[in-house]
Amino acid sequence: MKLWLCLRFGQLPLQCLNRSERQAVVVLERQRVLRANDCARAMGIREQMGAATIRTLAGDEPVLLLDRDTGAERRCLQNLCCWGYSISPSLNSWRDDCILMEIGGCLNLFKGLEAILSEVERGLHSRGVEARKGLAATPRAAWLLSFAEPETALAIDDPLEDRLSPLPLRLLGDFAETVDSLRRGGLETLGDILSLPRRAIGQRCGKAFNDFLQRVLGHSDDPQPDYRPPANFTDEYWYGYEVKANVELLPAATLLLQSMCRFLRNTQLQTTHITWQL
Repeated sequence: MKLWLCLRFGQLPLQCLNRSERQAVVVLERQRVLRANDCARAMGIREQMGAATIRTLAGDEPVLLLDRDTGAERRCLQNLCCWGYSISPSLNSWRDDCILMEIGGCLNLFKGLEAILSEVERGLHSRGVEARKGLAATPRAAWLLSFAEPETALAIDDPLEDRLSPLPLRLLGDFAETVDSLRRGGLETLGDILSLPRRAIGQRCGKAFNDFLQRVLGHSDDPQPDYRPPANFTDEYWYGYEVKANVELLPAATLLLQSMCRFLRNTQLQTTHITWQL
């Protein structure tokens, strides 16, 4: 049985640059807020606000303003894929902020779905990143369900169409013109579309939209590229506070070495040297 897990890192532009929760941190793109951490959001800072509004809301409180770094995001996602490879050999990055992981073939190895999800959660926690999760029999459905409420996103025993139905059509940004047309016609959710006959969907929405929907529902094949581990292993550990003693480096060093050992085992490689950067 195919079972896809989507890990969507919505805060990736922020978390690849700074993971501190002790000060307000904001990532800007074109001088507009792209992401803000919890401290900044507590000040009222939200996406699309300008720098002047940030200064007004912050008052005398310091706010760290960072420019978006898409290169850092790619490197961070690459490291996350490398970590995910220790759980499933069938995975790939998706839409610049997601990992799609086929875990159906790993259920026996981990002795069940709960154990896999617990391992994933431990790995994310140790790396200091957050992810919204979605589970489904198809990769695109898993991605869509990462936007659903957690109890729906992981409820694989419920019918797929019932789980997808409440999701808003605006998630289908690749079909913006089609979605705008559907919304003008009073259709707002995937359920509104799924209730239509398949032929009517094709006539009203076009072939590309219909093909996408059939892949979501598993009516058409949706082959995914296989992740290829890099020849050189890199990884990082973030502290959320100032390191004041050498002994505080040991837990991070241990975790990084364990991560490298998993990589070497999974890729059947060996190494003759390690470079540390502090």
